[in-house]
Amino acid sequence: MSLNYSLESLDHKALCALNLPFIEKLRCFAFKLDSTHIHIATDPDNPPDMELVRFHIHKCYPTLTLECHAINDFSLFYQKALANARFTALTQTLSHKLTQLHERQNEEEISDQSSDINNLLDFILEYGIHNHSSDIHLESSAHQANIRYRIDGILHKSFEIPLNIFEVLSTRLKLECKLDISEKRKSLDGRFSRDFTQGAFDFRFSSMPSIEGESLVLRILQKGAKSHTLQSLGFLPPTLHLIHQEITKGSGVILLVGPTGCGKSTTLYAMLESIKDSTKKIITLEDPIEYQVDGITQVLLNPQYDFSFESALRGCLRQDPDVLMIGEIRDEQTLDLALQASLTGHLVFATLHANDAMGAFDRILALGGKPEILCTNLSLIIAQRLARKLCEHCKYIVSNEFYATFKDGLYQNFLTQLALQTPLYRSQGCAYCDNSGFSGRLLLSEILQNPRNTSHIDKPTLQSHLIPMHTHIVEILSRGLCNVEEIYRVWG
Repeated sequence: MSLNYSLESLDHKALCALNLPFIEKLRCFAFKLDSTHIHIATDPDNPPDMELVRFHIHKCYPTLTLECHAINDFSLFYQKALANARFTALTQTLSHKLTQLHERQNEEEISDQSSDINNLLDFILEYGIHNHSSDIHLESSAHQANIRYRIDGILHKSFEIPLNIFEVLSTRLKLECKLDISEKRKSLDGRFSRDFTQGAFDFRFSSMPSIEGESLVLRILQKGAKSHTLQSLGFLPPTLHLIHQEITKGSGVILLVGPTGCGKSTTLYAMLESIKDSTKKIITLEDPIEYQVDGITQVLLNPQYDFSFESALRGCLRQDPDVLMIGEIRDEQTLDLALQASLTGHLVFATLHANDAMGAFDRILALGGKPEILCTNLSLIIAQRLARKLCEHCKYIVSNEFYATFKDGLYQNFLTQLALQTPLYRSQGCAYCDNSGFSGRLLLSEILQNPRNTSHIDKPTLQSHLIPMHTHIVEILSRGLCNVEEIYRVWG
């Protein structure tokens, strides 16, 4: 039997019917509990001794009847259920120890508590790493705390914990970051490292007070992670050609624009990896430093000591650099210094918050960029998004009539460009994608090449040098990598 199963739908009460050692030994678990039955998932290739299962189940639920399901793709289901069972066991153990500590405080119990907190924290971190999460959110509410993981850009609620356990986790994380554990009235930022079987990781920590307690967020950063290449990111060939053409020049400004989390930093680092060698001095100004790269001088900003983008950039220009990367252009002073650096023979990479390439040009003008300087020094503006990729295991072709029911202009525009000749895809969700229908992400981009050495720049001239996002979208849809709804979510 194949189940419509997802981690979020797992019945935690049913899962507790069998203890963790038993689940690991016999490779079966309870996933659903109703008034008359308890439903047991079993491996069709290695079925357990059901009399033994029944004996253990009836210790907790003597009146319920067992209903067994031989689950296709059992290993996928089992790993998720096992993770939930381990989490439940860890929280129950820690909760018991905290109760003991409250009743009878002594050194031995404090030591035990510390060990159990670390075990639970390691589980939470490793679970995020295993599921390729970018961020972990721990949020307290009136009656409990939730743990959510951002996977492929979307938050998924995975676990619930009692508030007393949330409090000790908050304290443990602040201790790891060497922060004030008593401070809960203002935001705090820190960083710590952990080594796991998957590798060495940095965790960037942020806490924020909320009406119900605290919101804690951890960004997961793998140390020594293999750098992306420009070719591997997914740019269209004409876009990739323009990028290579401009990053090999000796001067100019290349801007990456888009919302937070759209992969701008990854693209910038891929550019730096493409051009770095022993003949170039490359300096980056970042807050924070997300990736550590050999052969590049990376500078961490510290506004608390008056070491802002502006002051750091002025200092960097005295370091005889060939290439500068500025984490973000935020104000007129930083923009002016970046443009001046390009005028004096430096290649400058930077990010800017704007929705698209044309909007970025307007924002540059609003920040005080002078058109006569932009005419000669602005090389490229690249706007990008990350869209979720359809799961290869459950995607299917839909009829063109399905999309004809959409009256929205953007949908119709996509379909007109495709001329209704290319099969379009959707996905239904399966065990491999945890019923989301998506697995992984892909790049959508547009690029504006500034017509250099012109005396005047206007919108029609810029539009004629734009490879629009729409071109990349049509390519992605025609290859069956994404669906129209997901494109609309990230770009509409």
